[in-house]
Amino acid sequence: MNEEHLLIAKSNISTTRKTFWWSLGISTALELSFMITDLEALLFVGFFYLLMAILFNFIVFLNNIIFICLHKEARIPLLRHTLLLLLNIPIAYLYLFILFY
Repeated sequence: MNEEHLLIAKSNISTTRKTFWWSLGISTALELSFMITDLEALLFVGFFYLLMAILFNFIVFLNNIIFICLHKEARIPLLRHTLLLLLNIPIAYLYLFILFY
């Protein structure tokens, strides 16, 4: 793998890691804020945040899948971080379960 592809792989890994942590942090803050305040406006904010987060996470996910398919040398680290990104899905379901039950 040449140096340019290595830099792109590192950038993808960094972006994926940041996307995971920001998505998790914001969703946790919204969930806790709603549980503490019971303010229904937070439900609407959370819903629109969820739509935007799904779109952004999906774009990052597709970017990683394409890069994994094209550059086999960086496959393992990118795949690990892509799976990390996918952990947001069960966490979102857990938050919805807590919210509605």
